[in-house]
Amino acid sequence: MSNKITLLSEKFEIEQTGEEIEDITIIVDSALGQEFLYLEKNNIWNAETITMPPSH
Repeated sequence: MSNKITLLSEKFEIEQTGEEIEDITIIVDSALGQEFLYLEKNNIWNAETITMPPSH
């Protein structure tokens, strides 16, 4: 198993407001990734969506 963390960033525009938002996907391929899968499988943590407040 490799120990990699991959970050993917995309920008989207909200059609109704014209506001641009950034979506970040984090891919964890390591022992840490296995721990996240364990937590999700046992309903301790949901990795589908985590919303962060704007940084400005």
